[in-house]
Amino acid sequence: MSRKATQSRASRSPTTSRSSSTEAGEAITALLSARGVSQYAAAKTSNTSQSYLNQVANGARLPSAGWLETISSALNLSDEERAALHRAAARSHGFKIDLT
Repeated sequence: MSRKATQSRASRSPTTSRSSSTEAGEAITALLSARGVSQYAAAKTSNTSQSYLNQVANGARLPSAGWLETISSALNLSDEERAALHRAAARSHGFKIDLT
């Protein structure tokens, strides 16, 4: 391995946490945390990809309305929590409408 590659790897910290960069990601992360549910367990329960859930949580992907419904059902979200999650996702998609 080249010295440059070694230095590059050494400068990356695997324990450095990255905050969610979208409201949808923050909302998913908060819901999972409040329920004590891991991304793995939520993905398995909702029959979705853990990779996709992780990308949504970290702001790398924006969730579709259908996926939000799937994860909402898997987490047994209340109507209020479900609506809040959809509002967060709408804002992440760039909508500036009031969905209250």
